[in-house]
Amino acid sequence: MTQLTAIPWSVHLGTADCTCVRFTGEPASLDDPWPLSRVVTELVLTGASMGQRPRALGSGRGIPLVHSQILAWRGTTLELEAHTLRDGGSDEVSITLPAWDELAAGITVEDDVWEVIDIVAAAIVPSFGIIGDGEAIGATRCETGKDLRALLPRHIGVLVPGYTSALEDEGVTPYRELPRSGMIVIIH
Repeated sequence: MTQLTAIPWSVHLGTADCTCVRFTGEPASLDDPWPLSRVVTELVLTGASMGQRPRALGSGRGIPLVHSQILAWRGTTLELEAHTLRDGGSDEVSITLPAWDELAAGITVEDDVWEVIDIVAAAIVPSFGIIGDGEAIGATRCETGKDLRALLPRHIGVLVPGYTSALEDEGVTPYRELPRSGMIVIIH
């Protein structure tokens, strides 16, 4: 019987200082848990550990405007940050990892990095996301081919829900599907 082994690394993302994945989604309700609470809980269950105390900025009641947490994972640092908007806009959650070259040098299998990103996406159920080195998303939606065309040149990658019509409209080839969240990764 042949045993299947994971391919160590099959893509190189040209991130310079860091690899930042930003997700945008519906605003959290004031009765909801803080967005990063679910993310941190899930990441700790997979072996990450708290690096520092969480930080929060807000009024002291309800969900903070900014909430961040640093975790240690497999010899690397994961920086998590959530921005909660109270003006009806989309909330944003980001995970910042080391630059892709550093990840490839320190993590044996690329799938492990995508699993961490998938855990974040599954915990927050985003509308879409981007992959870059820290730049702003620059859009409020990614539902159509036109939206996707606007995002792809600005970012290294875009993550969209598996059910979006943007993929069909553009005929793009997805790099991979993240199984927990159902997000599709498109690399530019």
